[in-house]
Amino acid sequence: MASIFTKSTVPLIIMVLFVFYKSNCVFAESIKHKYVIIRNDVGGGVNLTLHCKSKDDDLGVQNISPGGEWGFHFKTSAWGTTLFFCSVEWPGTSHYFDAFVQSRDMDVCDTCVWSIKPDQPCIVFSNRSVCHPWNK
Repeated sequence: MASIFTKSTVPLIIMVLFVFYKSNCVFAESIKHKYVIIRNDVGGGVNLTLHCKSKDDDLGVQNISPGGEWGFHFKTSAWGTTLFFCSVEWPGTSHYFDAFVQSRDMDVCDTCVWSIKPDQPCIVFSNRSVCHPWNK
């Protein structure tokens, strides 16, 4: 009975196994645990109604009291496509914003803290904040 392993196929098999191993390591390293915290900084004693979703997950409606916060955690996609977006509402106002966009936020924060202000959402860092326009 002839062997399927010849002198020329063994190096090829070793190379394929090595490439498979390395690609899985890179694949696994691209998946990170992330947290998003959303603070009600609208002011004026106004409660904030929040509803966050991704393509696969609906996190439900949350009510955040003035100065309060709510958060969630998740694992990012190995494909780089994780997106969570939220609607925010208070009397007379309704907006949407992207709470986590993997291509934008992956290397920016492990815990992404958002301050919801009347005019825009701002991601807060230890020494500064970066504000983004509402989604249209």
